[in-house]
Amino acid sequence: MATPPEVAVNHHLYSKVSYNPERDFAPITLVAITPLVIAVHPGVSARSIQELVALAKAKPGTLGFATPGTGSTQHLSAEMLTAAAGIQLVHIPYKGAGQSIPDVMGGQVPVGIYGLLTISQQAKAGKLRILAVTTLKRSSAAPDLPTLAESGFPGFDTSLWFGLLAPAATPKGVIGRVHAEVLRALKLPEVVERIASQGADIVGSSPAEFAAFIASESAKYARIIKQAGVKVD
Repeated sequence: MATPPEVAVNHHLYSKVSYNPERDFAPITLVAITPLVIAVHPGVSARSIQELVALAKAKPGTLGFATPGTGSTQHLSAEMLTAAAGIQLVHIPYKGAGQSIPDVMGGQVPVGIYGLLTISQQAKAGKLRILAVTTLKRSSAAPDLPTLAESGFPGFDTSLWFGLLAPAATPKGVIGRVHAEVLRALKLPEVVERIASQGADIVGSSPAEFAAFIASESAKYARIIKQAGVKVD
């Protein structure tokens, strides 16, 4: 099972990666997508992405945003947003989402970017306010939350996705059989329920569609890494 870092991000971030995601893997299917969310401490006056952008423009370079680490999907999503909005935020990387949540809830850092499920309980308790999701479409797990795309940033689309890959030398017949079995499993009620409980939406793409998706994701993250000058080594 692959996620964005393994096949769309790391080879753009690190000078040495022991594999080539395009050469070494055969895509089978994009299993599911879960959105990231832009959240703020309740004391932050912004109640929408537009208001957060206005606040950032009024106080350039002063608002901090927490992520699980430099080069994470959350970090790169924030860099995409700041570039699109023309704002300056201060990146505050943590070693994992769990370490940053108390600081955002406590107001030490005003903004945080997380997986939807990661802070759903804190949001329900009023300890954090979610402003938007980063996926192109609204999440079935939180349909009331607007997308960044409908909040003034057309086409904005990032997520924590999960896909199935095989070694590149895997025969196409085997790929086809595995793909068919995975799609069958993704229709089982217990599987649908389990994936939904993780805040994810099932996709079940074809191998060709997944290959095109990976290529698009890789190109997107390569652009933002270069544009933002993100470095990890």
